Amino acid sequence: MALHDLSAAIWFVPALLVLVVAVLLWAAFRARVRSSRRDSRHKARYQTIATILPNTRMDRGSPRAVVNEKAARWQTLTLRERQVAELAAAGKQNVEIAQALHLSPSTISSHLKNIYRKLDIHSRRELANHLQALGHEAER
Repeated sequence: MALHDLSAAIWFVPALLVLVVAVLLWAAFRARVRSSRRDSRHKARYQTIATILPNTRMDRGSPRAVVNEKAARWQTLTLRERQVAELAAAGKQNVEIAQALHLSPSTISSHLKNIYRKLDIHSRRELANHLQALGHEAER
């Protein structure tokens, strides 16, 4: 091995290490940017709820405030998500909903995931209770 080859190897390792550190720092930066975007979307959604219900104090826990909060959350759903929510609350399975709306079952699962997130619920039973509180009649 020539001296020239050895000196090239000595400089290659630190340069590679600097490159790896730079890539890791860039990945951490991108993750932080994505997180802040997600937080701003979350904040915007609840500012929308506050705009819909400007005079309602949600922290009182009164039945009216709870119903108003549920109504405001319902307004954040898209038309298709509302259709899926009503069919799911009526006891339909994903495949049945998919056939009724001419969508794939995985699309229905995706809509349900978004519905659960937006309404801050975790099951179809909670979804049915949410719709019942809003006055929707679930047909079985």
